[in-house]
Amino acid sequence: MSCYCLKHMQAVFLMAGKGSRMAKHLSGPKQLMDVGGKPVIEHTLDNLPDSVTSLVFVVGGPHEEALRTHFSKGHHNGRPITFVRQADPRGTADAFWQAHGTVSGPFLGLLSDEIIGKDTLHRLAAEEGHAILTRKVANPENFGVVIMDEDGYVRDFVEKPKEFISDLVWAGGMRSDDSFLSTRVPESPRGEFEVPAVILELTKQGKRFNAVMTDEWHTVNDIHELNEARERLGAQGQR
Repeated sequence: MSCYCLKHMQAVFLMAGKGSRMAKHLSGPKQLMDVGGKPVIEHTLDNLPDSVTSLVFVVGGPHEEALRTHFSKGHHNGRPITFVRQADPRGTADAFWQAHGTVSGPFLGLLSDEIIGKDTLHRLAAEEGHAILTRKVANPENFGVVIMDEDGYVRDFVEKPKEFISDLVWAGGMRSDDSFLSTRVPESPRGEFEVPAVILELTKQGKRFNAVMTDEWHTVNDIHELNEARERLGAQGQR
């Protein structure tokens, strides 16, 4: 269910990490690589709805100082920026947890190496309660897929299913609140604290996560994806 009476909220962007795949080809943080005339992250920042009134950047790793310097004015589009630090790369959930105490109330949780369109972000922000961004893929056996229940809410995540059970995957964005930031889960088999595990724990507590399908969405994890985003967004012009 959606509510279009938007409230003030914060947006939390994950910027920590090494960016190892991009480092093989280019130096510097992938969030600041030029796509269509501006840095990757500024596409999503510029597409945020007016209901987002402040920003929290989770930084850490070898590119922390470059990111702090780029945003040294302390604001973007009039939205004040607060930096919090993830000292060790212990997973996406752990990165979000660093914002506990800085974020109050509803927030958008976003990855800084993705470009998300304006309509998608507005629909995500307009959700009532909790929601995740999703997209459909042609090869779900290569992904962790999202399983929905009969009411259209997230029921489970299954990693690389051998048989078809869903073609819906998490697209790296969500809408949640303080409860996400205060909920702890065990490490995954990969030794990380992961967002899907927190979502499933919250569903056990009675929280329900809707799925919002992405419209415009690009990842910039490696040089191939960077060039693809440049080709598509460069042809379309700045957004």
